[in-house]
Amino acid sequence: MKNYTRIAVFLLFFSANITMFAQDNHFIMWNANGISQTVNVPYEKDQTGDTITNVINVGDAAAVDLSTIAGIMKTTTLGQWIVRKLTYTFKPSTNPNCLYFVDEDTEISDEMAKSLEGLNVVKGTTAGDIILTDGFPFFTPHDFTATTIRYERLFEKGNQQGVGGGWQTIVLPFDVQTVTADGKSLIWFANAYDDADFWVFRFTGDNDNTALFDFNDENKMSATTPYIVAVPNQSWAGSNSSLEGKSLTFCAENVLVSSAAPKTIESDNMRFIGTYAGSNELTNAFVINDEGSFFTSNNTVEAFNAYIQKKNGMPADARISIFFNDGTETGLNGVRLKDTPRKYHSVYDLQGRRIGSSGHHSTSDGLAAPGKYSLDKGIYIIDGKKVVVR
Repeated sequence: MKNYTRIAVFLLFFSANITMFAQDNHFIMWNANGISQTVNVPYEKDQTGDTITNVINVGDAAAVDLSTIAGIMKTTTLGQWIVRKLTYTFKPSTNPNCLYFVDEDTEISDEMAKSLEGLNVVKGTTAGDIILTDGFPFFTPHDFTATTIRYERLFEKGNQQGVGGGWQTIVLPFDVQTVTADGKSLIWFANAYDDADFWVFRFTGDNDNTALFDFNDENKMSATTPYIVAVPNQSWAGSNSSLEGKSLTFCAENVLVSSAAPKTIESDNMRFIGTYAGSNELTNAFVINDEGSFFTSNNTVEAFNAYIQKKNGMPADARISIFFNDGTETGLNGVRLKDTPRKYHSVYDLQGRRIGSSGHHSTSDGLAAPGKYSLDKGIYIIDGKKVVVR
């Protein structure tokens, strides 16, 4: 009798026109601040009651995990199983930087594949081409590897030789390997004697109401680390080297995209804090001004930027100057852009003997430090001036 009962239940379970679907059908999404929300997916049946449509609307989410959405199974004849793909009405996030996570082994329906086309999709722990858009927030709940990733930033103002300005803050979730503008590869200065195209400086400390910065001497811009960046305007070397008004693209290949929060670099009295999300609710914060010449009190910072907090507080009308480890407020007088004509000078030793010539960086202040490629360490007389090469 028990066996007959089991068979009857089995037949009833597989009878025709019985549709089964997971009752707990949901996805998870995160906002730009990393706060998650579980969202149930509503079901809609067509007039025949045969098709089930899942409506997915993620609003302005920064990341969405679609791997938790269940499939639907239906039996049409006894003993025959058909795994049906969901028919989606999918509305992508209004945030172009949103990441869409799916399982590595999940077969994506044609409808869903079409909806995800051109978006930042992470399958398992690997992504194809990831594009990050300036001005929109970013968050990832998981580390993943991107085949390619790029972020573009417009530099409306350039740095003026001997004056300064044009500085912007930047922080990115990946190690920047290359930087381009108009399809041309660019190099940042690792020191004052390089021939390069633009400047990347790291925060090194403070002195009273002054933030101190120095050259980034690494061969990469490190993930999660905030920097200040500037490009030259025409005052440096004319239109051939000016990057003012151009967009720089920060790129990497086969690189880890980190889920770690941007770093806070601390000194005795200040914190230099990166943010991917941006905020308009900062307190005791100083953001770089529109001219890019100093940090000014402001409660708003854009995504992929950084700001300074003074540990012991400052008056609302105060400002934080940008100084460099050489003691100047521009910090760039001794550098020479690539393709800039080099001025040569006769070089003498302390005994008055001419030992050759040396290429120097011509500046508005006169003779700058010798190029490291020209002279060995020592003391020299150049244009009647004593110069120490270290």
